[in-house]
Amino acid sequence: MNERAYLASNSTAIALAELPAPERRWRAMIRRYGRRRLGWIGAAIVALAVVLAVFAPLIATHDPVEADFGNVHAQPSREHWLGTDQLGRDTFSRVVYGSRVSLRVGCIAIVIAVGIGLPLGLIAGYNTGWIDHLLIMRVMDAMMAFPPLVLALVIVVALGPSINNALIAIGITYSPGFARLVRGTVLSVREEPYVDAARALGASTPRIIIQHILPNLMSPVIVLASLALAGAILAEAGLSFLGVGAQPPTPAWGSMLNTGRQFIETNMWESIAPGTAIMLVVMGFNFIGDSLRDALDPRLRT
Repeated sequence: MNERAYLASNSTAIALAELPAPERRWRAMIRRYGRRRLGWIGAAIVALAVVLAVFAPLIATHDPVEADFGNVHAQPSREHWLGTDQLGRDTFSRVVYGSRVSLRVGCIAIVIAVGIGLPLGLIAGYNTGWIDHLLIMRVMDAMMAFPPLVLALVIVVALGPSINNALIAIGITYSPGFARLVRGTVLSVREEPYVDAARALGASTPRIIIQHILPNLMSPVIVLASLALAGAILAEAGLSFLGVGAQPPTPAWGSMLNTGRQFIETNMWESIAPGTAIMLVVMGFNFIGDSLRDALDPRLRT
């Protein structure tokens, strides 16, 4: 191979080598993510859901809560693209507005989960002892002994049925996973030579955590958050399906699915539309999470 061909084939590596270390790592991660076709499919699905949520008033063809008793259970037509429900409300418009509920609950719930699990995992991992073994991790183990939807259902019933209580319940339910992940990572990183060196030089605990431990937590936390988003959206749909999530007349995919199943033989679109929306968005976040894991995990790099 001559010199020109060698430089051409290695131009990307040379360009990345000239960047600062953090920027070089992120550029390399984006490049690896770009090789995953499923990652792009997932990103496109999620981007479409975000566009529907943000521009719902412009995209929806009707008011999602306005009843039209003269047009009940209408089949798909030019006026009602996905038909209407038992109150004559436009199914397409309700699916569009339902994306707002699902994405809002999913995102806020995961923020709550990270906000609870990250500090607890840091405390348990860095200060091992009775706080870790007898308090924090035992509570986390007790919470993880319950199926996520069952635990979320118990919490939301105790707080009262509402969409805000549902997102709080989902956030609490998913926090043990983040706490365990962070604790395991901290237990590994705190034994690294550079952490011992910083400790020997007199660096304070907050400084060691912020400068040396937190940067190593970002990759696994980001991957788990992207995967947990799919679970949170599915949990919100389950709670709404059971009637303890979004309350009528708020359009939510889970409650729409519950209502539509009663009329599936006469108007299947009332069930197919929200069910398909849930499937696609959950699948999109799973694709993103899997691709991020492949891009960020050094053992899976190709």
